[in-house]
Amino acid sequence: MSLSAYISLFIVHFMAVAIPGPSFFFITQTAFKYGKRNALMATLGASLGVMVWITLALAGLIVLIRHIPLLHTLLTLAGSLYLLWIAQAMIRSAWASIRGAHRDDMRVADEPDMLKEDRALKRPPALWRSLGKAVLVELSNPKSMIYFSSVLSSFLSPNLALHDMLGVGIMMALIMPLWFVPVSLLFSTARARALYYRKACWVDMGAGIIFTLLSLHILHSLWS
Repeated sequence: MSLSAYISLFIVHFMAVAIPGPSFFFITQTAFKYGKRNALMATLGASLGVMVWITLALAGLIVLIRHIPLLHTLLTLAGSLYLLWIAQAMIRSAWASIRGAHRDDMRVADEPDMLKEDRALKRPPALWRSLGKAVLVELSNPKSMIYFSSVLSSFLSPNLALHDMLGVGIMMALIMPLWFVPVSLLFSTARARALYYRKACWVDMGAGIIFTLLSLHILHSLWS
């Protein structure tokens, strides 16, 4: 595989990763809500999910899935329902916050105390939970199946050497943290989190609506 092919694949995949999708919204919300450590674990989880898709694509299993309509339908249905489950949890949490909101008139000077109080009231989940949930979010997106099989089949030949397959897999997997680690660090800063906690209910509601629309779009694609 030539250097130009590696560079082209790097650019295509980096642009695809940078486009906001389920993993982006999950990681940024984790950074806002629970801070840097959980966001970085979510980034690792999303990267592991991508590694699964890459492994399946390189092994040719995704091609098999694309040729078995029922299997593809079941995986797509399961993924969309999982996204919908995450969406309803976000919306329910946001609605509960809206109903019980009592901090809208707080001054910026009070935000550090507010963050401290929120952390006391609702501690971040265990790191492994953020990691595991991010893996499931990444795997629940059926578009990843189509994306990886299409992109890799465009760049890779059937007679590709093993070291090139490993090189492509490692490069594509590393692009995830290359993008999402800075995103996690940016959205978990004190200023960003303070802004989030001022508008947390609306941010969560917006994220829930986005996940709902993504899920409904996927479900609609099954019957269109």
